[in-house]
Order: sequence, then C-alpha cells, then structure tokens
Amino acid sequence: MKYFFIIAIILFGFHSYAQITRLCDTYEKNLELEKKHPEISISKQNLDTFTRQWISNNQKDDEVYVIPVVFHVIHNYGVENISKQQIENGIEWMNNDFRKTSSDTGYIIEAFKPIAADCRIEFRLARLDPYGNCTDGITRTQSELTYSANEDIKDLVTAWPREKYLNIWVVYKIASGAAGYSYYPSSVDGSWGVGRDGIVIRYDYVGGIEESSASHGRTLTHEAGHYLNLMHPWGNSNDPELPENCEIDDDVEDTPLTIGHTSCSLYAETCGSLDNVQNYMDYSYCGKMYTIGQKDRMRACLNSSISNRINLWQVSNLIATGVLNPDELAICIPTVDFISDKIEGCAGLTVQFTDRTYNSDIDSTWQWNWSFPGGVPESSTEQNPEVTYNEAGWYDVSLSVTNSAGSGAIAKERKIRVLSDSTGEFAPYLESFENVEWPYNSIDYNKDWSVITRGEDNWERTSLASVTGNASIRIDNRNNIKGTKNTIISPSINISSLTENVRLFFKVAYAKTSTESRDLLLVYSSKNCGDTWSIELVRTSTSLVSNDGSYISSSFVPNEFEWKEFTADMDNYIGYESIRLKFICESSNGNYLYIDDIQVSDLSPVSSINQSGYYASIFPNPSKENSKLVISEIQDNNLNLEIVNLAGKKIYSQSFDISNNSLEIELNSLINPEKGLYFVQISSKNNFVSLKWLIF
Repeated sequence: MKYFFIIAIILFGFHSYAQITRLCDTYEKNLELEKKHPEISISKQNLDTFTRQWISNNQKDDEVYVIPVVFHVIHNYGVENISKQQIENGIEWMNNDFRKTSSDTGYIIEAFKPIAADCRIEFRLARLDPYGNCTDGITRTQSELTYSANEDIKDLVTAWPREKYLNIWVVYKIASGAAGYSYYPSSVDGSWGVGRDGIVIRYDYVGGIEESSASHGRTLTHEAGHYLNLMHPWGNSNDPELPENCEIDDDVEDTPLTIGHTSCSLYAETCGSLDNVQNYMDYSYCGKMYTIGQKDRMRACLNSSISNRINLWQVSNLIATGVLNPDELAICIPTVDFISDKIEGCAGLTVQFTDRTYNSDIDSTWQWNWSFPGGVPESSTEQNPEVTYNEAGWYDVSLSVTNSAGSGAIAKERKIRVLSDSTGEFAPYLESFENVEWPYNSIDYNKDWSVITRGEDNWERTSLASVTGNASIRIDNRNNIKGTKNTIISPSINISSLTENVRLFFKVAYAKTSTESRDLLLVYSSKNCGDTWSIELVRTSTSLVSNDGSYISSSFVPNEFEWKEFTADMDNYIGYESIRLKFICESSNGNYLYIDDIQVSDLSPVSSINQSGYYASIFPNPSKENSKLVISEIQDNNLNLEIVNLAGKKIYSQSFDISNNSLEIELNSLINPEKGLYFVQISSKNNFVSLKWLIF
C-alpha cells in the first residue's frame, strides 16, 4: 500500500473558536516530497520490511516506551498562547489513550474489546533542554506567523533534536485550514527532515480544557499515531466514505477494511465486515481505541533507526532529557511573561493581570513583584493582581519572579492605554491618513490609532491611491487565509459639539479577484473607550466593489473614480462626550481594500474650525452666490487648497505661497459650483482642516 508522507489532522468535532476549512493537503504534499526527495521511497521500503520482520518475530516485551516531548507555542499574546495546564492536559489525554486508561474505554463495542490495546507508550514533558539546561518542556515565541502557520514556523522556532524529543508546534491557525498534521517517520528520514519532524497543531486542539474542548481532546492522539507510522484505517487516502477505499488497506492486520467515517456509526459494515469506527485513526469523532496490530506497528517503529525513533525511549535519553523520574519537578530560572485582560479603556479602567511565566514548575519558593506606576495599587506581590487606572495616559508594567533557582524579569512599556473624553480628537473630525507616522501621532499619543494585526498582510498606509490628500490605508486580502481579521481602532473622538444629524462617512475602494472573493468589512462603534462595541455597518465584497466589477488578479490600485462612500447614522450617540470607531476587514480571497476620509460630523455645514496652525472660515455658508474663504493666523509658508465634491472627486487643487499670515480667496472664482455639498480642505506641513461648503 502506498504511503502518504504528510498526514492531516482528524476532526473530532467542531469548535466555536475558529472554523476548520479543510482537513489536509495530503496528496499535494506527498507529490511535493516525492519530487524533492526520491530517496523517501527507500526509507519507506526499509521501514516496511523492518516492521514486518519485527512483528513476525512476535516481540512481546512489556517495557513502557517513554517519549520526551517539547511544545513550541507560537503566539501573538492571544488565546493561542495556551497555558501550561492545557498542555499538561493534552499530555494526559495522549497517555490515557495510549495506555488504555481513559474512562470511556468501557464503551468500546463488544466486537472490538478483545483487540483494544494498551500500547505501553507514554509521553512526558522534557525537563532538560538539548544543552542540559533546566526546562519545563515548553518554549514560547511571539510571532504573527501563528495566524497563518505552515512549515515556516519550523524555521522560526528550531526543532529540538528529533532523536531526543517529539517536537510539537502549537499555532493559532494553519494556512491550509487544517487542525494539524504530522509526518511519517519514513518521509523525514533524510537530513532534510531533521528540522521538520514532529506535529503541528492548532491551539484549540490541545487537550480538552480551557481553549480546547473534550471533542478535540484526542487530536494529538491521532497525530501521534501518524508520527509513529499509523495510517488512516481506510488506507492511502484522506478522503473517507468513498466506496473505492474498500480496495486499499492500512497495513495493519486486525483493522477491518473500511471506507472510513465522519460520524459515529458504531455498527457500520461498509466493506463486508464490521468497521472499527471507534479507532483513534478514523474521522468518526468517537475514537476510543488502538488495536493490537496498531500497537505492534507503533512499537516496531520505535525499534527502528528510521528517523532515529529507536533513541527516543532509551534510558540514556530519558536521563539526558530529564524525564526518567516522572514525579520530579523542573525548578528552573523563570522566563518571565504576563498578559492582561484589557490593554485600553476609559479612565477608571480595571485590568486583570495574569502571570504567564514559564520554563519552570511552581513550588513554595516562588515570589512575584509587580510594578504599576500610575495604577492603584502601584505594586503587588500577588501572582495575578487587579489594577485600576484613573487618569488618561500610557502606563508601563513590569514583573520580576524569583524562585530557588534564580530570578527573571520583564518590563513592558506603554502596556496600558487609558483614554478620556477630554483627550484625543474632536468632531467634526476627518482622518485622511496624511500623517506619515500613522497609526502613531508623535505630537499627541492620545491621537494614536490602534492596529491589531493578523495573518500575512495587515493594514498599512499607502500613497499609491487616495480620495483627498496624498494617502489612504489599505489591506491586501490575497495573502490572508479565509477568515483572517485585521482591525484598526480610532482614538477617542469627542462629539459633544454635534447636537443633531450625527453621521459617520468614509470612502472605500475595492475590487474582487474572482467569483470566490468573499471579503467583509465590519464597522463598530463604542461609547466606553472600546470596552464594548456596537455594530454599525457590515458590507460584503459585492457591496464593497468600487470599480466596474471586473476581476483583478494583480494588485488593485484605484483611480479617482473608483471610490464609493458609505454612511452610518450615529444619532444614537447624541449627548455622549466621545466615541471610538473600529474597522475590521475579514479576508476571503479578495484583492486590496482601501479606506480614506473617515469623517464624523453632522449634516449641517461647519463654517469654521480653529486649528493650532491657522483659523479658517467660509462665508456666507450656506450660499446661493459667491462665498469667500478666509484663512488667518497662518504659521506656515505654504498652504495647499483642495475642493472635493460629495462623491469624493477632487475638482480643484492649488498651492499658495504665504507672504503674510492671512489669505482670502473667492471660492466661486476657482470653480463653477453646482448645488450640493463640497469639502474645502486646507493642508500645510503641520496642519489639516476640512470645511464643508454648501451651495443651494
């Protein structure tokens, strides 16, 4: 039977955290490996021959094979940074399944109880790293690669020696949409496979607690089976429930031929005999057993030199990795880290801090020392303290942790952001992304935007396209896997001056790449500094399209006519001091999406705005005839004037050299305006003003 050299994850149920979009890339990966490494076929043949000989010799030793394990958690300080307790629970699930000690083994149907096996294989978290240093068997690495993981994560986080450890990489999402995958030992036997050998798995498929669930608890059991040379019961396919699967086999004598299952049909007979639906290697979602034949096949693998599996369980290696005594604690110098349940909010914000220190087990000698300058309290010796911040500003947080092995510390600058109604921006407000430092404001941090990044491509400022000014922001949806969400959040916008007809306006440019483009734009608002959010707009890819509808596979760059405006009624916020806005783009096979000219204003024309650099006004306004633009107290030597119509089209642009500190312009001499609303925009090196000009 032909092997497939990379195995995708079994799904043991659906989970609410993120949708699984595909099971595996088995066929494609197999072809790719065979083309790159034809020597794989030799390793496969050698392992097949050894396995048959080992089993035929009736090896019936009672030794428990212990495999040292290291978990490499790749995270961006989100839910994927799973706790040690969840990882230990994942190990517990594996050991119960491999040792036939799970509480539900009594539910194995009678026909298969006689061949349900205690595989006498156990997994233990490493206690010594490759250099002999103390470890708790977990590494943690911050990287956005976690959101679209592939083999590249193994370049980011180097595998520990595969002859000493089973490497497991934990990520937020796998690029293919699978829940996880593992290589067969024969597929990574060559030198090229040294850094690739192991399991990649999503964070919500580790164990059965916290971020995972009981329905996902056996995913690692399934993947470890692949790691130890087991195939799916229906053989060389990742497609269960096909009639032709009855013609193939998994090279295990006591697993009946089956087409494979995606549901728990306990008494199914698909190939002329009762199927072993409760097998951990099926897709039935109700696995409860390995067979004796599968046990022998895995133990044969662990006695083979293929990919150095035989070294894993040797006493010398158990000593070298520190796992010989399973009850011994790893009291190492702490690697300090922490998280918080909130990172920003209104004055009076209460934040729960959680210690996430790793690289050591906890004993009675541990001490925590927190510092919260500007918070209440300003220090704490609790492991997980709660702190309140009463004043607007940015706040640093630091933590030191000490145990009997030593101490470690970490300091995070600008960890907590507190906003207030009196800071930030003021309506009428326009963000046209002219600040080259966006999302930051070096003059006033209260005007910073927040950017939450996910996936391969994120929101960025660009000067390639704009409605007004010289820049906009955009996100490339082509490289993000389906469902990736990238977010921008505005600073606080004080709207107390707006007493009626409050509206949000913004311009969008977007094109589809194909009929499969399903990108979404979601807009939210908050009246409590971002503590809770209310939905304002949801726009699908079809409603976002701003060009003529043509599909564009290359980079979409809109011209001045390929923009459209969206509006949201914000009258429900009348009477509130300030709001925040949140824009989320959910990627799904689309092209670039651009946003420009985000405005919060009312529908009554604003005649003047006082800025630090100059004072500008239009009068009469509204007007049936001529209107004059007057700019005074000018502090810059050069001003740029633009007039934009309601459709976002720039209809006039001119630069003025300023010889004194004022300027007067007859607007009707610049254009011949039709009835309608126009935006008169004045910009200089340090300031930007947008005035509404109404002709009726």
